[in-house]
Amino acid sequence: MTKDDQSQVGFEQTVDLEEKMLTVEYWRDRFGKAAKHFRNMSEVAELLAEKDIDFAGPKGYIRLQSVRQNRASLIVTAKATRLLEQIIRDASEAS
Repeated sequence: MTKDDQSQVGFEQTVDLEEKMLTVEYWRDRFGKAAKHFRNMSEVAELLAEKDIDFAGPKGYIRLQSVRQNRASLIVTAKATRLLEQIIRDASEAS
């Protein structure tokens, strides 16, 4: 099993069965709406990297670019979206 395979297994474990039944288009739409709360993707990348190691470093940035360009899988897109929405909720609760 390669490192990328191990990483994918980590993504699969974070998305429960109910969310897997949804389409990737659903998650892409939610990601687009959530991303509008931020100035740019660099800011999003930094925040996601702080929340989850799967989005840290160059590989994490490439994953985020794939999500933004509608090329990422359902699992990766859902995880990025959920993290981003959590960041938004945390920020609104703090203010």
